[in-house]
Amino acid sequence: MKDYEITCERCERLFVVSAEEKDVDRWKSTSAVIEECLNYLSEDDRELMLDGICGPCFDRIFPPLNPSPATQKEK
Repeated sequence: MKDYEITCERCERLFVVSAEEKDVDRWKSTSAVIEECLNYLSEDDRELMLDGICGPCFDRIFPPLNPSPATQKEK
């Protein structure tokens, strides 16, 4: 496993994502989708590697279209 340090482009927080270097290389050098190559990472970690946006910032940019009742109570 290799640690990849990625800074969110929105909030500028530093994140460390651990992934197999061969899997990252395969994703970057082929037409394979990130979900195939790095299926063991969380959605948030894959999004961070793909777009440089962390999960919380992504959720602020693209809020759920149909928020759950629990989400609505938090507001």
